[in-house]
Amino acid sequence: MMKIPVEVFFVWIIGIVFILFGFLIMKGKATNLLDLFIKQSGTFSDSFSNKFFGIIIMIVGFIVLLLPFILGIENMNL
Repeated sequence: MMKIPVEVFFVWIIGIVFILFGFLIMKGKATNLLDLFIKQSGTFSDSFSNKFFGIIIMIVGFIVLLLPFILGIENMNL
């Protein structure tokens, strides 16, 4: 049985947080988070940019979740 390193759990938590932030931005519940992710002077409060950037941030979260499996758990030397 393979033992999963603690670092993998931290990577999974980071991925879940990104997915949660993306979901909140996509639903328009936390538009201030979008201003934190995109450092520009304007605010993005329309529904198209909320959905677009929320989905992009959720995709990044899914990629972060899959990184230990893509790169190999045994190769993680954090």
